[in-house]
Amino acid sequence: MKDISKVRGSADEIGSARTEPGFDITRAARLLQALSNPARFRIVTLLMQQGHDVGTIAATVGLGQATTSQHLKILRNCGVVRTKRDAQRALYDLLDPGAARIVETVATVLGAMSQTPAILGTQPE
Repeated sequence: MKDISKVRGSADEIGSARTEPGFDITRAARLLQALSNPARFRIVTLLMQQGHDVGTIAATVGLGQATTSQHLKILRNCGVVRTKRDAQRALYDLLDPGAARIVETVATVLGAMSQTPAILGTQPE
C-alpha cells in the first residue's frame, strides 16, 4: 500500500492550508457545494458566455423559472452571481471569476469544453 503522507505532504503541511492568509476553506466548501448541483453548474456555464435574465436562463438550461430563480438565489448567496437592473428586468452575470475557473477546469479534465451545448443540455444552433 502506498504511503499517502509522502504524496501530498505531511499532515502538518495539509492542515496549514486552513490557516493560509487569504484562503477561506469554508467559502471554498460552499462554492464547491453550490457548483456540485448539475443545474447550477449549467447556469454558471451559460453565464460564463454572457449575462442573461432568468427567463433566458430557465429556457436554456431546461428548467422552470421558479426553479431557476431558486438556483440563482443559492449562487447569489455564495457570491457566484450578481444581478444588474436593465430597464424592467434583472440580468444575472458572474461575479466570482473563481467559479468560472472551476467550471473550466472540471470541463477540461473531463474533456467537455468543446461540448458546451451538451453541458447546457442544448443543441448548437
